[in-house]
Amino acid sequence: MWKAFMTLMRGEANDRAESVIDANGITVLRQQIRELSAGLSRARAAEALTRNEHRREAARRDTILARIADLESRALAAIEKGEEGLSFEAAEAIAGLEADREAAEKTIAVLEGELSRLARAIADAGLEAKDIDAIWVGSCSPSLFVNQEHVGPLALEIDPEGLLFKPTTRTEGACATSSLAIYNAAYAVASGRFKNVLAIGVEKMNTLNTAGVTHALSCCSYWPEEGNKGMTFPGLFAELGKAYQQKEELSPEQLRIMLAHVSALNYRNGIQNPLAHFGPGSIPDINKLTTAEAILNLPESGKGSNPMIAPPLRLHDCSLITDGAAAVVLTSSDNAKASFSHAVELS
Repeated sequence: MWKAFMTLMRGEANDRAESVIDANGITVLRQQIRELSAGLSRARAAEALTRNEHRREAARRDTILARIADLESRALAAIEKGEEGLSFEAAEAIAGLEADREAAEKTIAVLEGELSRLARAIADAGLEAKDIDAIWVGSCSPSLFVNQEHVGPLALEIDPEGLLFKPTTRTEGACATSSLAIYNAAYAVASGRFKNVLAIGVEKMNTLNTAGVTHALSCCSYWPEEGNKGMTFPGLFAELGKAYQQKEELSPEQLRIMLAHVSALNYRNGIQNPLAHFGPGSIPDINKLTTAEAILNLPESGKGSNPMIAPPLRLHDCSLITDGAAAVVLTSSDNAKASFSHAVELS
């Protein structure tokens, strides 16, 4: 009885934890950025701070676990004595503690990696935060995913002192959102207005369930005639695929082969990047889906298959949602060649 009862209460605790994460994700994000921002100019101090924060969070979690164990023991004793009222009070308290523990663990685990990458982009460029003249942030539908519409200024929390009063702009263009951030940063440098510009792409999509994600992405369509009519993003891209097939007069098999080559190329690139969602050791790497032939040979159904999602698109033609971030510093070609040992030039 107690085990079943606690399973029910912990299920409620998990729901509460998800609610805490959804409501406070941005607040936690900003606080974490403040705590880690010193790393841009004082890397060792930031590393020590991060270790200390980990120890503190671990200690807090262990304290919560100890309190949960104590309450469970007291609740069992209350049940044996027939004091069901006390057992229910203990169960409610445990549910609250479980929510606190899960919210802290999940929020920190999801967001900490994103924050560190934002700071590393400046460090990798050999610049201090004060050397950045402006920031462009690409983020698609953050108001629907994390209840935060105005995300550009959040980038200033990377280093509140070094980035004080630096202009920030958010871009949005559905799947091209972060590409737009890079292009606008490049235009800003080319105009001569800014010397060094930071471009950031950040998405946090996994806090929503499937229905929530589908709705958020559908809002990037023309809602009155597409999203509102049940059109999904795989469905929209499938329509583009059909139009391309018709324009180029491709047979279904020719298009399928072309799409398989695109998927294989993306998997090969991802496997080379340890920070990629499908990086080293991921399913495409394990299953060696790095050639068009490997993808074309997958079965139509069953485990490890490549089923049709929205004709002509199959599973491996569709991208997945993810939580993540990436950042790059842009400057002029002349400045890059004169100031840095290595650089990549945009065409």
